[in-house]
Amino acid sequence: MKKSFKNKYLVVANWKDSIESFGDAKKDFDLVKKIKFNIKKAELVICPPVVFLSELARNYRGKNIVFGSQNISITNKKPCTGEVSVAELKNLDVEYVIIGHSERRSLGESNEIISKKIAVSIDNKLTPILCVGEIVRDKYGEYLKDVERQLIEGLSEINKKDLNKVIVAYEPVFAIGKGHKSLTTYEIHQMVIFIKKILVSRFNKKVAMEVPIIYGGSVDEENSSDILSESEVQGILIGRAGTNPYSLKEIIRQIK
Repeated sequence: MKKSFKNKYLVVANWKDSIESFGDAKKDFDLVKKIKFNIKKAELVICPPVVFLSELARNYRGKNIVFGSQNISITNKKPCTGEVSVAELKNLDVEYVIIGHSERRSLGESNEIISKKIAVSIDNKLTPILCVGEIVRDKYGEYLKDVERQLIEGLSEINKKDLNKVIVAYEPVFAIGKGHKSLTTYEIHQMVIFIKKILVSRFNKKVAMEVPIIYGGSVDEENSSDILSESEVQGILIGRAGTNPYSLKEIIRQIK
């Protein structure tokens, strides 16, 4: 499903597997539901662990929050033991799917698998969030080839007309996790330009320039405002801070 983010920021909270019980998940989500913000200025996406996604999504009756999945099956075919099927996600009114996160890549998820998951998502009117990012940076710029490869191969299964149905999340792996630092707004902006350049060369300028690019990597209430206002991104993908309702509230509050 094509999403329009003109004059609107996307805030994606990836809860990963940091919550161990449904009671804790419900408690946190009840606090998140109380966050007030202008839905014309921001879209808040919560991506809980899949074991809690069903109950949280089924029982939510509000309109301020939409749900995303942390994974999706590579195929619509059944049976597929242990996978999260498209049918399951559609039944829960899930709208987004995180694909190609560095933690999935570290488990062996290849660009080929990622490309098929993106195609399955688009075919079923789900919005894929394609994560790309280098593991380390070298002074010779070789890391740019890694990001370029992830983009080109990850998008190899879709048509030009479907590119604007994809969201690209730039997440440098070395900036993810507790104790790490976010990139500077200048560094993020430079990567946004680079990603747009690759998309333009692979597809075309008109379509490529419509693709929303968001940033993830040690985003919190201390730096989110600067990242959104100075980096030319259209949103943020939050890990640790996204599981803290009070941090998330502050991040949303700062969006102008």
